[in-house]
Amino acid sequence: MFDYAWVRFVVASLLFGAYGLADFIARGLAGAARPVRVKRPRWSHFIGFASVLFFYEAVARDGRELMGGAGNQAGVVLAVAAMVLRFAWRKGTEGFQHPDLAARMLFYAALPIVIGSPRSFILFTLAQVVIAIDEARQRDAAAIGTAA
Repeated sequence: MFDYAWVRFVVASLLFGAYGLADFIARGLAGAARPVRVKRPRWSHFIGFASVLFFYEAVARDGRELMGGAGNQAGVVLAVAAMVLRFAWRKGTEGFQHPDLAARMLFYAALPIVIGSPRSFILFTLAQVVIAIDEARQRDAAAIGTAA
């Protein structure tokens, strides 16, 4: 099934939408436990947009079926697990400074597996990790009352 580019495109798009919905609901239900909101710098918007464009380009160019589709399906399971964790960790959890960012990074690591594109780890997942690290740094700075 995952040997067709259109299937990979549809599945990845549905997962993006589902994670966005899970994140929206989790933020709404977090109440006072919501993380500090910080303004993302312009460079992160550009990098994030460019990485998503690369990701979708990789769906057709690099994407393939992994292990007869079982690898791709494992990626879908991992992406769904990230959504469950995002919702479960909506009010925080012991041991994680930024559980919402951890769930997001798990989701972004699962997407290249879903489409079967190892190069997406470099230009998509790595770019998203850099953005998340900057966001975590800004949140930490805002929490202690200093400028980032």
